[in-house]
Amino acid sequence: MSVQEIKEELRRMEAPALQELTSYILQLRRVMDPERPARIADKLDSKDTKWVSLEEMEKRLGCE
Repeated sequence: MSVQEIKEELRRMEAPALQELTSYILQLRRVMDPERPARIADKLDSKDTKWVSLEEMEKRLGCE
């Protein structure tokens, strides 16, 4: 299955299934990169971190 086919299938999925898939992907990333949680914690603790709302993030990514 190609990445394009996966993207097309994802567009047809309902929100609960997408949430479950998102959780699964995050778990995979954690297993593949055990240092990732520490890097994320460092970013969260940084005074230089600039937060944006989910709506602003979607707007910046062109997801509207």
